[in-house]
Amino acid sequence: MLQSGNALFLDMLSFLQKYFHRRKERAERHHRWKCWLRELKLRTDEQFQRCWVDTPLTPTQCHVIEDIVRIMELPSPHLFPADDIFLILYNPHTDFRDVEAMQAIEKHLHINFPSVYEQHYQQSLTLAEFLKG
Repeated sequence: MLQSGNALFLDMLSFLQKYFHRRKERAERHHRWKCWLRELKLRTDEQFQRCWVDTPLTPTQCHVIEDIVRIMELPSPHLFPADDIFLILYNPHTDFRDVEAMQAIEKHLHINFPSVYEQHYQQSLTLAEFLKG
């Protein structure tokens, strides 16, 4: 009985450690997202043009980026190639705008977002890398 009580305690301790670790990760991600949104609001057309000069976009990619900005209700259309796709699609709300944006990506760019998510979620994936597919 004592042994099963210890096992239960250790299982609960393990669960709580994982729970608080995930909670800390979410808080850090939310903080990075808020900082990124503040920076996004300050971007200019000139900066946007300079950033994309080395990474030319197809018309379809331009259209998808415009859709992502509209769907995610971002404060500026000036997404840079170095922006993290997981911050762009981060949705702290309980609506489905992130799902809608992922569906638009899959439909127009034929990118399987769940597989990309599985491969790259632990590290960042820039918008340019994402678009290269």
